[in-house]
Amino acid sequence: MTTAREKHRARLLEYLSDPEQDYPDRGTYQKHLGIAGKTLYYHFTPADLTAEAYEIRKKNSARPRAAVLKALLASAKKGSVQAAREYLDRTEGRVMERKQIEQVAPQILQDNINALTESEAEEIYKNVLG
Repeated sequence: MTTAREKHRARLLEYLSDPEQDYPDRGTYQKHLGIAGKTLYYHFTPADLTAEAYEIRKKNSARPRAAVLKALLASAKKGSVQAAREYLDRTEGRVMERKQIEQVAPQILQDNINALTESEAEEIYKNVLG
């Protein structure tokens, strides 16, 4: 026997996992399910479903995303620097801009210095400053 919560959950996941649908607000959830807000939050918070719906949506949108990547690659091969950059960002992961590295590097260095033991710090000091 299926509970009301399970039925509502299945209907919301079906709605949310469709890449053609926008992510709704609370009113859209209520309208889609035909229930009041109190009832909606009695069964679950919509945030409970967001991660699961996002994963399903990603899986369902694999073909359209592949078509976009194919178009980006074709444009990059024709010489579009912006398309090449976007294609590489999407396939290889975003590379930090030099400005971002300059902002992050001092903090990383300071964190590493703070993690040193006194004897390690003395050894580095001798090796660097001789």
